[in-house]
Amino acid sequence: MSNQGNFIGGFALGLLTGAAVGAVVSLLYAPYPGKKTRRLIQNKIDDMWDTGLDCLEDVKDEVEEMADKTQEFVKEAIDSAAAKKYSENNLGG
Repeated sequence: MSNQGNFIGGFALGLLTGAAVGAVVSLLYAPYPGKKTRRLIQNKIDDMWDTGLDCLEDVKDEVEEMADKTQEFVKEAIDSAAAKKYSENNLGG
């Protein structure tokens, strides 16, 4: 599961980086005056920042869900092992 989380995080980071670089390069070649270009770049940066925060929130939610499932699985395994040990000790099984 850790590899999947690393893949998702790496993919998201690569996607955001590529989009940011593409947006800045396209704006630098745009036929706008400097002030308008700077404003457009700032707007793109703000949009990318918001997208990055949304992506980070999604990854955080996924990690929390995986942690909850793992905790539940471990608890069930411990309970099962304890029940088996109790059965062996008290029932002679």
